[in-house]
Amino acid sequence: VARGTADFGLSFTGSQDAALRFQALTRERYVLAMPRDHAWAHRAEVPWADLAGQRLVSVSNRSSNRLLLDQAMAGLPGQPVAWYECNHVTGALALVEAGLGLAALPQLALPPDHPRLRGAALIDPDLWRTLGLLQRRDRALSPAAAALHERLVRTYASG
Repeated sequence: VARGTADFGLSFTGSQDAALRFQALTRERYVLAMPRDHAWAHRAEVPWADLAGQRLVSVSNRSSNRLLLDQAMAGLPGQPVAWYECNHVTGALALVEAGLGLAALPQLALPPDHPRLRGAALIDPDLWRTLGLLQRRDRALSPAAAALHERLVRTYASG
């Protein structure tokens, strides 16, 4: 988007670049992804402090998700340790599904009807991110991009 190769983008971070505009669409919380047979699978919420001593799967430290996660865990007395690190959320889900650990992930990454995994809200602290559209201020959208942009805005405004 910043280089002008895309009309707009979907992002969960705003921008410090004055040439870009961020339009918030929705918020989502972070959840703990775990196998459906895990001892905590019945829990609706899991405090971050409970993750100390657990095998965790994490996204790469180059990921914006990781920055939010590291900030949430910074004040915990027992720091959770990532045993595995992936470049993408989908890779982390695959490792959790394989039984190699648990993962703190954005809620939208984990379908509620996943056959092998479930999520529990991570609390104390609650961690949310805002999803939105990123667009250059000086660029008019093409007709097709404008139609998609408007559809996304309408969909999330009504939901």
